[in-house]
Amino acid sequence: MKFAKLLIAAAVLGASGYAVADDEDQTNTYASQLCTLVASEKSNDSVDNYVQKLETLTARSQPPHAMNNVPFDKEQAGEVAQGWVSLSDEDKKLARSNNQQCQQMIMEQAQPSD
Repeated sequence: MKFAKLLIAAAVLGASGYAVADDEDQTNTYASQLCTLVASEKSNDSVDNYVQKLETLTARSQPPHAMNNVPFDKEQAGEVAQGWVSLSDEDKKLARSNNQQCQQMIMEQAQPSD
């Protein structure tokens, strides 16, 4: 009986760890996509407009017949977009010229504060 409970607990913990990893991967994906979008922009947009652009880009990147389409997560995309909007103009200028640094800056801003 104890073994079964431990097995169930391990499965639940493993699944929750997997969900966190998926969330992190999805956040990284949104950050990457947003950095690609903003690299060619000269002006700034609102969080809602960036979320809409990310949703459109995500929908275009997933073929409708794919078996494992990842649903768009507006909350996560909003956190990423807010991370971008929160950057200073100087940081945005730097981020627009370096995609990797852009992603890093957005991810630092999008981290939930504990």
